[in-house]
Amino acid sequence: TYLTGPKFGTKALISINKEATEYVSIPSSAAFNFAKDDFSVEFWLMPFTHNSYLMHDDLDTLSGVRGAFAILDSGYPALYIGASAQQASRTIDLAKWSHLAYSRKAGVFYIHLNGEQVLATAIDSNFDLSQGTKILIGNGAYNGVPYPVNGMVDSIRITKGASRLDG
Repeated sequence: TYLTGPKFGTKALISINKEATEYVSIPSSAAFNFAKDDFSVEFWLMPFTHNSYLMHDDLDTLSGVRGAFAILDSGYPALYIGASAQQASRTIDLAKWSHLAYSRKAGVFYIHLNGEQVLATAIDSNFDLSQGTKILIGNGAYNGVPYPVNGMVDSIRITKGASRLDG
């Protein structure tokens, strides 16, 4: 049972439960290799629990120079480059719609939560979500353990080559 309906319209893009029966899976593409370029990935999220991957490829590891967007079990949004997590300074509320944005502009990675910058860190690494066979939105796994989103995701927007957020 959801506390409210979708953020926009009559149905959320993804209504996900803890069993991970609903998520978006799209074929891998070089379009998801952001390399060292500017990009933005933003969406509305209403999580019912923390500790989940929001966007990840289907490889069961975080090794190499790859990336993932996650919510840590402590409730902090995080950005993974390889196995290293860069954690935001504020937690995301449960059972409430929040706007979450991950971006890179001029070599600096940012996380914005409800319009507030909660992480800014310079990382000179490629950010690549294209190394698996598909991109998962709302699910991911690490060492065989699934980390699905338990909640709703709506209005995903991905921009490659430009950051829609200014630090």
